[in-house]
Amino acid sequence: MHIYVAVAILFSLLGCAKQSPLEFATPTATKLEKAENKPPVVDAGVDQSILQSVVKLTAAATDSDGTIAFVVWSQVSGPNSAVMSGQNTTTLEVSGLIPGNYTFQVIAEDNSGAQAADVVDIIVNAAGNNPPVVDAGSNQTLNFPEDTISLTGNASDSDGIASYLWSQVSGPTLAKLVDTTTTTLNASLLVAGTYVFQLSATDKKGAIGLDSVTVVVKPVTYQWLSQNVLGPKCASCHGGSSPDGNYSVDTYSGTMKYVKANNASSSKLYSAVLNNSMPKRAPALSNANKDAIKVWINSGALNN
Repeated sequence: MHIYVAVAILFSLLGCAKQSPLEFATPTATKLEKAENKPPVVDAGVDQSILQSVVKLTAAATDSDGTIAFVVWSQVSGPNSAVMSGQNTTTLEVSGLIPGNYTFQVIAEDNSGAQAADVVDIIVNAAGNNPPVVDAGSNQTLNFPEDTISLTGNASDSDGIASYLWSQVSGPTLAKLVDTTTTTLNASLLVAGTYVFQLSATDKKGAIGLDSVTVVVKPVTYQWLSQNVLGPKCASCHGGSSPDGNYSVDTYSGTMKYVKANNASSSKLYSAVLNNSMPKRAPALSNANKDAIKVWINSGALNN
């Protein structure tokens, strides 16, 4: 008891009287930040135009930081309640369909509880009226910063075509669409990634046909930049054995001398082309070429 009192007096003199001599500070645990759970990526499949009363729908679901715990299908809309089999699998069998437009949804949940959904439209045409044969055109590829494309499709039907309608099915951003009710669609404001556009055609008796086209927009690479911008437009001054300012764009390592990866605004190369001080003895770069340099730098200025 006397020992405890002596220790208590010592703690009091040290300004620690509020802490019992037999109590010790508990170490503070380091809080580990849990990585944010990314939701699954879900694709319910392509829209379909059919004549029969049955259809099979196949979905795909992936998760980049885990596994798919379950999927579930449901009917969102339609002229009647369809009969569904396999609602908890990626393949849904649907029957009992009648003429009209149906929408089905698939939801996927990962092992950490994050969910994502996608829908698919099924158009059931009346028996005896074949839907138009639609061709949305060939798949196409762009090299960003190219961000505009024209897509031309066509359709044929023995009853004649009454109308056309273009729409965007998927893509990393919502594109700006012009002339959606003609055979030629103009899409702009595209970014790097994969887009799918759909053309639907309705005949004069109401049957609808569908087709889709894929547009891949490739990101800016150093190889593309060197071949299309730096080489033909800048290397005449900043290339060879005696480049102006001792700055050469002939090689990746030379180009990087005035490039700060992920920060175009702080990179001398981008600043020089932006204010038109480079190239000196040639026309200024187009805005598209300036944007290409900017995008490449802000994407890491990779040697790709």
